[in-house]
Amino acid sequence: MVVEGPSGIGKTTAVQKAVAEAGLDKRVLMLSARRPDDVQLISSLHEQLPLGTVIVDDFHRLPDENKSQLADLMKVLADTGATDSKLIVLGINKAGERLVSFAETWRTEWRSSRSSRTRTQDSRTTCPGRECLER
Repeated sequence: MVVEGPSGIGKTTAVQKAVAEAGLDKRVLMLSARRPDDVQLISSLHEQLPLGTVIVDDFHRLPDENKSQLADLMKVLADTGATDSKLIVLGINKAGERLVSFAETWRTEWRSSRSSRTRTQDSRTTCPGRECLER
């Protein structure tokens, strides 16, 4: 899942609240691209399968190599229908498009799925907490 919106709108708070309300806060690993130790861990996520649920905040601050690795990992998880690994990426506007730019094979799938649903300009979602996290 990708959550994007302007800086300071409450993306991180909204996701943390949804996780807590779903009773999953003790089972979710929260990482931030603002912390060097977390960036190292983010770069090795593809070697840590199964992941459980991992949130990567400030995606837009990651080095391009890490963005590419996350894009590839999300593609693999989606293609295999992984139920034991969930990756939630948070970033400022266009984070989703930037993520896709690092995974060329996603480009067609992303455009077709985006055109079939309404896009909002902020980080609101119509998906209730637990349901989003358990997909």
